[in-house]
Amino acid sequence: MENEVKQEVLKLVELGVSKPYAILNALSDMGLNVPKKIQLNNFLQSERKKQSPPIVSEGLLQDLADNYSDQPRGQVVWNKRIYTTAVKVARET
Repeated sequence: MENEVKQEVLKLVELGVSKPYAILNALSDMGLNVPKKIQLNNFLQSERKKQSPPIVSEGLLQDLADNYSDQPRGQVVWNKRIYTTAVKVARET
């Protein structure tokens, strides 16, 4: 997809247009080159993935907490260092 089309798609999404067919129709009305639906879906999916925070499982957090603590398993007080490490690990997987 062309950069101009990508920018217009992002503007439409910001305005609340989220359905692919509605976006394709709007692009057509603007006189832009309309991408294939699969191209649009792939672009939207990659943009949504960039916007959303990584999902960190409770098990991963517990394992990381256990590694940083001398306390028995399950009694760790969470801190920013453990959470930051968990987010880093989640992004790598």
